[in-house]
Amino acid sequence: MDPLTNGDYPHNMQSLVGDRLPKFTKEQSKLLKGLLDFLGLNYYTTNYAADAPKAEKPSYLTDLQANLSSERNGIPINPEAASSWLHVYPRGIRDSLLYIKTKYNDPLIFITENGISESNNDTLSLKEALADNYRIDYYYRHFQYILKAIKDGVNVKGYFAWSLLDNFEWGACYSIWFGIIRLNFINHLIVQGCRDSRLDSRVTRDWQAAKVGTRVKHARELKSHASCCTIEQKSQAD
Repeated sequence: MDPLTNGDYPHNMQSLVGDRLPKFTKEQSKLLKGLLDFLGLNYYTTNYAADAPKAEKPSYLTDLQANLSSERNGIPINPEAASSWLHVYPRGIRDSLLYIKTKYNDPLIFITENGISESNNDTLSLKEALADNYRIDYYYRHFQYILKAIKDGVNVKGYFAWSLLDNFEWGACYSIWFGIIRLNFINHLIVQGCRDSRLDSRVTRDWQAAKVGTRVKHARELKSHASCCTIEQKSQAD
């Protein structure tokens, strides 16, 4: 981010990485500065950070000189999702947005990923599998903190949930689900149904996959069977 807003890497990064960090010429720095059109923020969780000793053989993995942990004094920061790295901490999204506003000259922000995982449990009936109140709660509480950030002046113009469909999740493969629509991976990826956290009919009625420029106009209180957002479509010429 710093090269795109200030034209160079932050001083602490230059100090920690040293000669391994590439150098920008004055011309490159001038070209980079202010090049950012918008910032896409992926937010899932938050960790505690503690000082770590300098490594004998510094590398990309040790440059941070910090140990990250989801617990302090044996107490988790918040409940754990199906992914061991994901602890639910909604306040962190507001903290991140406020930091970005202050640190990087108040950029235009789109939240490009935000969601929670659940374990693939084939023993559940379809009705049970579609009941995901914890996901409704996850989105509801994150929306509340996003709204607080917007009221604090953060320039958030869009939100994308991760994810629309259950999908292949990297090293976890098909063992965890993130989607608001459930897929049956055994029988040729059949769409089995919308989970309770699906967007309500006011949204899906106007939603066209080919459209671009969709933005969240405002988030409303989630009802018991839907996360309610008003979506505003902005047409763009091909």
